[in-house]
Formats: sequence, structure tokens, C-alpha cells
Amino acid sequence: MTRICIHQAADKIGGNCVEIVAKGGQRLLVDAGLPLEPKATGQPALPPASLDRETPVEGLILSHSHADHSGLLSELPEKWPLICGEDTAAMLRFQRDFRKPSKTWARDNKPAHLTVGPFQIEAFNVDHSAFDAYGFLIEVDGKRILYSGDFRGHGRKGALMERFLKNPPADIDVLIMEGTSLPAEGRPAATPPTEVDLEKQFEEIFRQTQGRVFVSWSAGNIDRMVTLFKACLKTGRTLAIDLYTALVWEAMGKFAKLPALVPKTNIRVVATSRVNKWLMRLGFENPARHFMASKVALSARALEEKPGQWVAMIRDSLAKSGYADRVQPTADDAWVWSQWAGYLKDEEQNGALKAFLAPCGEPLLIHSSGHAPPELLARLAKAVNPKILLPIHGEAWPQHQAEFENIRILENGQWLEI
Repeated sequence: MTRICIHQAADKIGGNCVEIVAKGGQRLLVDAGLPLEPKATGQPALPPASLDRETPVEGLILSHSHADHSGLLSELPEKWPLICGEDTAAMLRFQRDFRKPSKTWARDNKPAHLTVGPFQIEAFNVDHSAFDAYGFLIEVDGKRILYSGDFRGHGRKGALMERFLKNPPADIDVLIMEGTSLPAEGRPAATPPTEVDLEKQFEEIFRQTQGRVFVSWSAGNIDRMVTLFKACLKTGRTLAIDLYTALVWEAMGKFAKLPALVPKTNIRVVATSRVNKWLMRLGFENPARHFMASKVALSARALEEKPGQWVAMIRDSLAKSGYADRVQPTADDAWVWSQWAGYLKDEEQNGALKAFLAPCGEPLLIHSSGHAPPELLARLAKAVNPKILLPIHGEAWPQHQAEFENIRILENGQWLEI
């Protein structure tokens, strides 16, 4: 019998870890994610207890680079072959516990076809807040398993989802589908804004604010940086990013047509010594010198000049060190939080940030989820029409069972034979 186990994230958002075992006992692991809950003890999270780390696997394949799908890599055997897209591999390079993949597929190979032991895998791009997100069609022992990964339809690659829905794979035995945005009982389902909608909101804030606009967003969210860049172009502002974000932007520019970090582009790189030293410890060769040579680097103190010119990236680490004693926020400035609102509640992670930006007042929330709304989840499930729908990456699945056919809700660590 072919078997499937959701070791982690059967009842939570984030921390995906799925295992598929062929009749002959060969194992394939799909994602190895870190749970989203703050680590109260300060200790690294351990792999799920149900995951056998002694027996070899044919491969560990990643859907994308977000930590809730890749953050447990350092806790798994190095001998396990790591497989991912070449863009995902580039993003992993920026993680503290970097692990070089054993095999990658090219981004321009759409979809990519892989053979991993007895598993035939088709990796196809999906629209998500990660630049490098994929879903997988996995065939083994005559069974067809579709893993949605994290996806949406309202980002800058939303057309990918519509094309997929028009021609979905047939004869799917199991659909493993995320359900992040399913609302808890009593809460209405929200229609997420598109990146174009966010662009208009940013334009309005940029025009209304006399001083700087500090924006907190994820460096890996390339869609959001494109949105900010476009809003800056329309309002005459300049986007100021840190060294880390600039390196990510350049790395992803190898896989997509992104504006180059050159003087004529209205993006500047704030070069601070602490961030530069940290990146050099990760193995990057003096990023500050690199961007100084490109004539796009500036000091943090430059953000004090002509405040109305800047849209400046800000996060807790920059507030603690990069901008400290060099940048003084005022009531003329604005602060925009452009990430999941739940992260802002983590005082350990964002306490210094809140204190630094206190003169700006409460943060404005301009964000759109990286996940499909309930309507799109229903459309995908109906189009694929699987024999079994396995929910993952959601907390409200039990309240929505009646809305989906052939649903089977597993507990973490429970095996399903197909």
C-alpha cells in the first residue's frame, strides 16, 4: 500500500512536513517546516516525533523557501537529498543554517519533471508571496497525489492559478491542500486585496505623509517590493532598502525582470556596518563595498535629509542597530506594517521596532495574504475532484468539512493508506 502521513501542520498554519511512502518502502518527504508559534524557550524547534530520521529517504523536496516549509532542514540528516527549484536554492543561501541542495530544477523549465526513486514528480509554479513557490503532482505505484503548497490567485502571478484551474490534472487520488484563510467559526470570509490594490493604498500614504514612510515587509516578498517600487515611481519617492534585501533582490533578478540596482533606478541601499558584518559571516563578500561600487549605497544618516523623499524599509534588527542613533523618527513620518498582523504581536521579535517607531504613532496595515481565500480553495477542490482531500496548513478545517467533498482530516502523525 502507498501511504501518506502529515507529520506536522495537519491542524496548524505553517510547519508543513508530509511523507509519502511507496509500496516498496521508499520514502519521499515534502517540505520540512518550522511551526509559526513563537519559541517560548528560545530553543530550536525539533522535527515531529512521528518522523523517522534513521531510515534513508529518496529525497526531501521543498515547495518554497519560507521557514514554515524549510526551517527544519538543519535538524534533518545531511545525507537526505535536498531537492528544490534553483530560485529556492538561491533564497536558502540567505538562511543562517544554509544547506546546499543535492538537485535543483531550472525556473524556466515550467513545469519541471523529476524522477526521485520510484516517484515521478511534476513541479509547477504557483502564485504565492514567496517568489519561488511550487505545487507538486507526485505519481507512485499508480497513484496520483497533488500537493498544493501555499498558493493564492491575487498576487502578481495570479494568472498561473487561473490557467491551472482551466486544465487541472485528472484522476487525482489525493489532494493535499492548504487552508490558511478559512475563517474560524463566526468570522466572515474576507476578499483579499490584490497587489495592484495595495499599490494604490501605498500611493495615497506616500502623498499624504510629509516625512518618511517606514515600511515593514519581508525581504523575500518580491511581489511586495515591486508594489512599493511602482508606488514610489508614481509619487516621486525613493525606496531605501537594507543590504540583506538588496542581495535578495539581485539574486532574484537572475530569474525575473526586476529593476537593476543602478543609479538611474529609484532604489537606494542603506549600508550599515552591523548588517554588512552579519552578511559576511554568512559568506557574502563585503556587500557594502559591492553596492558602493554600484553607486547606489548610502548611509543611514542620509535618511535624515529630505525626509519626504524616502520610503524606508524597517524591521526590528534595523531598529536595534542599523538605524539606531542615526535616524530619528518623528510625528511627520508614517509607519506601515505590510506583513501578517499576527507577527506584530510578538513583543520579543518586534519590541525594539515598536519603541523606535513610537513617534510615528500606530502602524498602518497595508497587506494582502499569501494564501488563497475560501472561494479559491473551493474552486480548486471542485476542479481537481480528488478521491480524497487531505487538509493541511489551516486551523479552521473542522468547521468547513461540509463545504468540501471527500474530505479526510488526519491528526499529526496519522497514516493514510491509499
